[in-house]
Amino acid sequence: MSSSDTRLGPLARIIDERSCGAPDALWALDAIREELEKNPDLIEELAPGMKLVPRKMSSAERSRLMTAAGAKAREQAARERYAVALPHVKRATEANPAITLREIAKVLDDAGVKPLRADKWSAPSVLNLLKAVGLREPTKT
Repeated sequence: MSSSDTRLGPLARIIDERSCGAPDALWALDAIREELEKNPDLIEELAPGMKLVPRKMSSAERSRLMTAAGAKAREQAARERYAVALPHVKRATEANPAITLREIAKVLDDAGVKPLRADKWSAPSVLNLLKAVGLREPTKT
């Protein structure tokens, strides 16, 4: 038995244990990858100093991953915007508990706080801000 045969012994064992006949190449590779993911010490035994290379993602997996990352980034950006606007809103509502949404919008505009997609704050954008930070209950539709 050559040195390569002894190194491949564990792989042959994995394939033998899982197959009930002659496995095709893709099935064998999947079985080996699955076993190596479960047992990382086996990688060291087979190829000292080597690591399992991540498999290539499908376009659907990549899309799901990027969508989740984008949503997380948008949430973080929103939290940062709220952190800038919220002190002004709290000060205004403490000074006048009956303040209207339009008046809060004016306070934010006067303070130089910019809304996300417009030049000036509007009552609906202030309402969305208040709902997002939990100062107003979302309306039920």
